[in-house]
Amino acid sequence: MSLQDYLDSRYGKSKSKKKDKSLKQRPKSSIQKPTKPTKLENATLYRDLSGNVLSHEEMLEQQRQKSQQEKQKANEEAEKLRNMNLPEVTQTVTKRVAPPSYVDDPLLAFSPDKVKSLQRDRYVSQTGRKLYRSSFPDNRFSILPGYRWDGIDRSNGWEQKVFKTTALRQEKKVLSYTMQDDY
Repeated sequence: MSLQDYLDSRYGKSKSKKKDKSLKQRPKSSIQKPTKPTKLENATLYRDLSGNVLSHEEMLEQQRQKSQQEKQKANEEAEKLRNMNLPEVTQTVTKRVAPPSYVDDPLLAFSPDKVKSLQRDRYVSQTGRKLYRSSFPDNRFSILPGYRWDGIDRSNGWEQKVFKTTALRQEKKVLSYTMQDDY
């Protein structure tokens, strides 16, 4: 079918005077009007694993049976673990109950693996970023240096002067209070 034939059949305009024999009109009796679907046609169609059609009630029953079987399996496995008293189960229980260990705890000297893990975690911030490991000078805002800082103080000395003057003021207050005469 050529493009012209398609357009002619589509829009009914024929530029050529030849009549196409291939384009026959269908009799009106062969055209079926769509009917309104019934409730059975609109219903959800359920199928089992083999492809058989199931009713809604059968599907619900299969789901109930499946959930009961899963619950029964879980109960059986829990019962087996209780009866066997596996060390895996006791380890998980003790992990939950164990108190947190601290870096300054003197008893950690007897368990080197805990010391290593705590020292490793000691130089990590709460957000998970690495922290600088050596000592560093104080600043007004208590900002820690980055873990890549080379340790060279590049300030102009202004913050150290501020710390000195605040310390001198505090010392003067204490001395003036303690040197007062009691009458």
